Amino acid sequence: MSLQRFRLTVLRSGFAAFATLLIVSSVSFAESDTNFDLPGLAKRTRKAVLLITGFDSSGKIIQTGSGFFISADGRMVTNWHVVAEIAAAEAKTENGAVYKIDGVIASSPTLDLAVLQARAKEVEFLDISRSDPPDVGAHIAIVGSPLALEGTLTDGIVSAVRKDESGTWLQITAPVSPGSSG
Repeated sequence: MSLQRFRLTVLRSGFAAFATLLIVSSVSFAESDTNFDLPGLAKRTRKAVLLITGFDSSGKIIQTGSGFFISADGRMVTNWHVVAEIAAAEAKTENGAVYKIDGVIASSPTLDLAVLQARAKEVEFLDISRSDPPDVGAHIAIVGSPLALEGTLTDGIVSAVRKDESGTWLQITAPVSPGSSG
């Protein structure tokens, strides 16, 4: 059973340290301001948001980032730069459940995007909406794990919608800290 369908949007970061994309968990959720229930939104979505920890070949932690489940069977999305240089990884939910990541299902270093498979069953997940991007001025929320601080929530608005040869991008006012990428 999936969580309520939210508009999930790929974001381009203005900070070079984040590479080019953030996916909220950096998951962004947009709802009309008349029914934007930030505490309720956080409660419904944080179960699917992950802290991804990457290890080198000796088992030392070398990278952390955010991600989120996109299916009940453990598929998840993160940024490519979160997993590009690691030998092994695990994903942890806010409630403390830890899942070993078996590998990369699909990736695009150019788009800084990776779909991973974890050893997980019947996990909460977020549906990815294929609807149009939110309007300028739409209220959004970001859920991530900046600096491994799990389940961090920020909010803001869509300040612009930009288009280029690689797609449609959102400019946002919600603060996004290092480690929220994924």
